Amino acid sequence: MATIAPLDKRNIMFTFPNELPSEVSALDKRFLEDLKFLPYKTFPVNVAGNAATVQEWVQEVKIICYDLENLLQLRHEKFWVQIIHEKSVHDLLSSFLQKAPRSWDVWKLPMEHEELHHKLSKLIFLTIVRMSTERESKEDFLTPQGFGFAIYENFMFDIPKLFDICSIFGEPYGGNGPLVQRMLTNIFTKQNLYVDDLKTVVKYIFKEVFPNVITNFKSLQTLNGLYDLLYYHYDTVASLFCFFSTYPAGLSFFDHQELISQLGSLFQCLFSNIKEKVSKLSRPETDLSSLKTLVVRSELTTVRLINCIILRVCRMSDLENITLTPEEHTEIAETFISVLSLVLDDKKLMNIYYNDCNLPKTFALIKNSRATVGQESFDYIMHAIDIQHSAVDEVEKCDNVESVLDVSTTLKASTPPDVDVHELKGIFPQHTTDVLRKCLEFYNFNKNEVIDALLENNLPPAILKLTEDIPSSSTGSSAPLPPPSSVLASRQNVFDNDEFDVFNRDTRDINFTRIHLGKQTERAFRDPSDTQDFLERHEKFRYEYDEYEDEYDDTYDGLAGVVDGEAEEEDTFIVRPLNTTGVQKPETDHDKEGPSDRDRQFRGGQVRGGQTSGKGKHPIKKEKPDDKTLFQRNRNERNKGQRANHNRRAGADRKRRGGMIGL
Repeated sequence: MATIAPLDKRNIMFTFPNELPSEVSALDKRFLEDLKFLPYKTFPVNVAGNAATVQEWVQEVKIICYDLENLLQLRHEKFWVQIIHEKSVHDLLSSFLQKAPRSWDVWKLPMEHEELHHKLSKLIFLTIVRMSTERESKEDFLTPQGFGFAIYENFMFDIPKLFDICSIFGEPYGGNGPLVQRMLTNIFTKQNLYVDDLKTVVKYIFKEVFPNVITNFKSLQTLNGLYDLLYYHYDTVASLFCFFSTYPAGLSFFDHQELISQLGSLFQCLFSNIKEKVSKLSRPETDLSSLKTLVVRSELTTVRLINCIILRVCRMSDLENITLTPEEHTEIAETFISVLSLVLDDKKLMNIYYNDCNLPKTFALIKNSRATVGQESFDYIMHAIDIQHSAVDEVEKCDNVESVLDVSTTLKASTPPDVDVHELKGIFPQHTTDVLRKCLEFYNFNKNEVIDALLENNLPPAILKLTEDIPSSSTGSSAPLPPPSSVLASRQNVFDNDEFDVFNRDTRDINFTRIHLGKQTERAFRDPSDTQDFLERHEKFRYEYDEYEDEYDDTYDGLAGVVDGEAEEEDTFIVRPLNTTGVQKPETDHDKEGPSDRDRQFRGGQVRGGQTSGKGKHPIKKEKPDDKTLFQRNRNERNKGQRANHNRRAGADRKRRGGMIGL
């Protein structure tokens, strides 16, 4: 079988119109299909009463979906010809990645158009995935070098596009994180120039974009300008967070301490004075609900980006790996403490980090690992975090504007459900319901984390103090828990209310005599009276079973050697007749009547010729064989010894001489 060349090195003989046959590349532009694509447009906003504009948008989206389905159905070589040489494809992908709604957008698409837009998003994602795959089968593939050259030189992907792909389809909002991560890994592996572009873009964001945000924030004069600036910052930080959450390996290209320090400075400059800025620019009648939501999301996303960098750089997940040495665990713990100290001065940031990223659990993980961290540095960090956390919690309530923008009021958890508290109470009866409620609130209602903390005795100091203040016999001041619902009351079964349902029927109405354990006895299945009744009802089933399909062979009926009664000594060799079973009795005059009598006993009363012993009520008459059957039987008897070991008399004599009969 001939070896198939890669698509980027494959040449084929083809005759174009008005040309002679020639050898051309499989990716030649002249193979381009007549397939054009419309650019994506955002859904028309503020068009109340203008249904024509909305209908136009719907029709354009349907046309784009139809064209993308045709594109995805093309063969491998045709698909890559379109992707490389058709500019309208790139315009469509770029416009969708730039204008498609994100999960964090305030404005949402109308529900009646969500299904159509979801279909378009799926087709766009499938197209991007196919563009990032160089091998589809054994016959359809590109070389790694050819693939990297094609996607980079034809601008199929760039760093802003990769950021947008992660924001729409990747972690933590898109739901296709593993597939997008594999796609990015393939792109950065096959084309190293993307690594240099990533370094350049991230450096520009931290050196140019974020400082400009801080500068413009200080000179703002309107509330709308503040909203636009915060949304710009939020979109930028969210894009970075989605990219590094989906592709954590990208953080290995940067100095993590520099990134964390600049993010901490950005957070402090923007959000430490946000209340004063809003108070200065707003009026008492101004609606600040949308601004409040934007501020909270911006703060949380910035802190989560910092946490993403810390967890990736410090390799905190490796602390659970028991195969690592204590020195490696110590190095991880010390790196985490040193990096965390970079943002320790910002009270607001540490308060959000403490609540949203579950900082006590991280310290408990370090404490239970094999790391040998200096107790003084560990206590210093813990003491500083506790001071920062308690200082923010004890701040008095501010005026209306400040309370609206207070992050702590937004992050307050809801009341834990009584079902979870009831389950935890059954596992830990020594703790009160108030303590269990506090634990659920602290661990964001994650029962597994609460159980782990209670079993390992790693509760935070505030809850430990609560357990010491409240006696274990106290029932708490909370409302009584509802009784647990019965499983039988909510079950559904096909055997409900049948004659043996002991759960829904009175047991006095159930006939327990019809219930038995295991299989019934053989006697119950073979009752003679039942058989007799059956035969009386069905006369056609009365018959005698003939054990022998052919004429009975009496070859060995006369081979009666020494029987048990004639043995004088214990070691005397005994030969029993082959056509009898069990232990033989001494031969009597009755037994000398001939083999036919023994045959009658052995065969249940039936002898040759169809005659019976008289026990059966319906004897079966056997037809006399014709001459052809007799001739065939005689022939078989004469030729027995010619095939295999069928000479029975000679074989029997040989076995008898060797002592093999009667053992």
